[in-house]
Amino acid sequence: MKVKTYLFEVDNKTYEIPVRYKFQRGLYLRAKKDGFVASAPSLLSEAKVKKFIQESLPTLIKRVNKKVNIEQPVGENYTYLFGEKVDGVIQEKELRKIALEEFTNQTRECEQLMGIKKPYKVHVRKMKSRYGSNSRRTHSINYQLNLVHFGKEIIRSVVIHELAHEYHRNHQKGFYDCLLQYCPNYKTLRSKLIKGVYK
Repeated sequence: MKVKTYLFEVDNKTYEIPVRYKFQRGLYLRAKKDGFVASAPSLLSEAKVKKFIQESLPTLIKRVNKKVNIEQPVGENYTYLFGEKVDGVIQEKELRKIALEEFTNQTRECEQLMGIKKPYKVHVRKMKSRYGSNSRRTHSINYQLNLVHFGKEIIRSVVIHELAHEYHRNHQKGFYDCLLQYCPNYKTLRSKLIKGVYK
């Protein structure tokens, strides 16, 4: 994997964006705590990558700036758990246990709903740029730990998204038809997730 960094200007502000070139089909631009990161197919030309980022960056910047929640998911004396603000700080080890139980239960329910016969192994990970990932090789799903702060309906939308990859590996029309069949309000829930609306 090679990484190249490019500079982009939006509204008189310069953004330094590293692009990871790797074996993948699509182009992706994501927001991180300290800026933005992109990934692109290794054989795609720099010109196409730059054009994509230049066109996508203004929209992503607006989306990041419109984040609804000012509060962090864990503060000095509170924790957001499944969309509710509870008193006290829940330590990461305990959060992982709670998350694993909930994510596993939801995965099992949705597997049954979607007719998936072989249960997936479920893992909880700290991931910076994804809410979940489905591995065909290990028949496992990794969920981002931070999902535990969001409401159960929002978590369910991520579960269904990952399970839809059982039938469609790529994000083509068939994938979204499957996803929307089991989660008709997916777009609304995804928007809440991206904006940081916990419930």
